[in-house]
Amino acid sequence: MPKLERIGRKLVVRKGFWFASGRIFGPVRTDDVLSAIFGDIMANSLDFRLAHDKVEVAVTSIFNGLIARSELYFALRAHSAFYETVAADIETDGRLTGDIVKAVENTHVTARQAFTGHADETELLVAVDAWTKIRDTVASLPPVHQFCLASRPLEVDDLSFSLKGLSVAAGNAAEWPPACFDASDVAILSKSDLRTNLYGRSTASSAALPALPTRTSDPLVTRLFLCCLALHNYTERSEWLLALAPVAQYTDARQRWDWSRASGGGSTLYWTMELFMSKSILAFQKGKVLSIGLATPWFGRPWAAVPTADDPQNTGGLTQCQIWSNFCHRLGVAIVLHKHANGVELIIFDPLRCYNHVKHDPYFSANKMAILSFRLSIREKAEDMVKQLGVPLVRGWWGGKLDMECGSADSVQIATEWVRQVVLAGRDGDPFVVDDTTWERWGFEAVIM
Repeated sequence: MPKLERIGRKLVVRKGFWFASGRIFGPVRTDDVLSAIFGDIMANSLDFRLAHDKVEVAVTSIFNGLIARSELYFALRAHSAFYETVAADIETDGRLTGDIVKAVENTHVTARQAFTGHADETELLVAVDAWTKIRDTVASLPPVHQFCLASRPLEVDDLSFSLKGLSVAAGNAAEWPPACFDASDVAILSKSDLRTNLYGRSTASSAALPALPTRTSDPLVTRLFLCCLALHNYTERSEWLLALAPVAQYTDARQRWDWSRASGGGSTLYWTMELFMSKSILAFQKGKVLSIGLATPWFGRPWAAVPTADDPQNTGGLTQCQIWSNFCHRLGVAIVLHKHANGVELIIFDPLRCYNHVKHDPYFSANKMAILSFRLSIREKAEDMVKQLGVPLVRGWWGGKLDMECGSADSVQIATEWVRQVVLAGRDGDPFVVDDTTWERWGFEAVIM
């Protein structure tokens, strides 16, 4: 983006702010911020005014995103998980990260406070001023000793919190979620359309788990199951860590948003494989021996070929997410990274190997190459992960079957049930300290790494 690099300051500066000289975004490079906004768009194809407006729209979206997550900010304060959560909520043409969101926030709040003149009110100025009030209010509160959430999302009145409102939230939150869940977990558990079904669940809870998600389930249903499974079983002593969101087949951040239109927003509830692997690194650094994830990718038609809810042929009044689910069945695959010997072993539980009714499903039969490519991407990302850990990927296992009748259960149900059984087995320590004969009896095939 050579042209944008040269005019970066001009694209950012606008009325109502006073930006100091020097690096405008502090430790973050201006061209990294602009790349997050513009992506791969050729800079020289953009009129300056269009580029300037695009930056303002993106920055406004960031501040509105901060405001929308105000309650999470109170729970996490300035933790990096808060900014990563906001970044994941905002659509841009590039890869928006938590570090970039925080840099944009700090730069614009500081520049707004330094401005002493007059500027006509804009949506951006209103958003920055509102967020500054929220930030200042939270800064005046005593530090938190545990990340806590209220039983229901706290409403934000006139885009700002009152000190009383925040105090009530803290009082109602008691000690949920349990202290063993870190900031990034709390960010997922805080989602408003999940929390009413999650609040109060813990290892002491007698509530039943939700039904297993299926290949056509809303991704929110899959998230709900994973969150409940973790809340019912995870403790400080657990040797495993479970991803609280399903993993998709995205190869870049832009795909997540392209599919958002076709899925009615469902695609934004997934993690990328890269994110799952980065969380696995953190799990091992915390001393865990297992990092467990549930992938439910889909294949076949491109996102632009999925019919829309306003299509005249949608006589049943299906939502966009339901239409997407009907056209894009998910494949269930469980992924486990396991500390083994002097390195890590990769376990891919894939119902396609041992379950003929899954293997011969026309939907999956027609997409063999795409599915193979997805499997290879798991291995490639795992190899990248172990390099960062400084250990080898020593071996792999692929396939697997449940020690129970599955009937006509689909691959997502089968893989989810396997994940549940791994979590339950993990209560008594590492469930994968077994010999090769046991792996073979479990239906796995050794994979040379």
